[in-house]
Amino acid sequence: MDNFAKRIIDDGQTSISNLLLSKYASLGMNNEEFVIYLQIKSFIDRGNRFPDIEIISNNTGIDKNHIYEILHNLIKNKIMQIKTIELSNGKTSDVYDFSLLYDKLANLDYDSNDNELVNKNSINNVAKSIRTDSDDTDKLERKDVFQKIEQEFGRSLSPIELETISQWIDSDDYSFEMILLALKESVLNQVRSLKYMDRILLNWEKSNIRTPYEVEMNRKKRNEVAYKKNSTNKKVEQGPDIPIFKLD
Repeated sequence: MDNFAKRIIDDGQTSISNLLLSKYASLGMNNEEFVIYLQIKSFIDRGNRFPDIEIISNNTGIDKNHIYEILHNLIKNKIMQIKTIELSNGKTSDVYDFSLLYDKLANLDYDSNDNELVNKNSINNVAKSIRTDSDDTDKLERKDVFQKIEQEFGRSLSPIELETISQWIDSDDYSFEMILLALKESVLNQVRSLKYMDRILLNWEKSNIRTPYEVEMNRKKRNEVAYKKNSTNKKVEQGPDIPIFKLD
């Protein structure tokens, strides 16, 4: 019992606002997202502002890839941010920042009738459920992109890398097929890096290449140009044919 009491004291406690506890659904958070928020907050309260996803997965029993999706949704819905801060020793560190969550909580209309708020949320949840059902295929494809990149990189993606890929999809409008083609180019060139993939996607965009077919045609064109160039260089290296005259 003494060890148990010591463990409770050593691990500390995480406090949560009752207002947030009663209104998190009104802010657009579902139960899983709220649990992940609580997990991250418990680490922040203990001085760890960027906890390992593996530990959160072990604590909650939620699959790591699903946690990445939850983090993406929190960022997309402007509830959480990932910031880079400078430490006292001059180094930098990534941190989870939930200031947007509290901004939303502060801007809630508390003068509204609670029943109206509940009814409004119920309608929104039904609409969200319908959209979720219709987007199942999209989510599966998005998840496949994350998993394929992790498989080729041979490691788990960081939250920042996950956000970069999400930005390709949501902000830059790159298709899943084009992202996977950029991954293929990266692997073929033995450069497993999101920055390298980003350069590939940007080059394709600047060249107005937007489909796998156009990628293939561009590759064939480059191969033809390279072949002609090599053939020309060989002729120059060999030099012109010199006639041989018979001397008496």
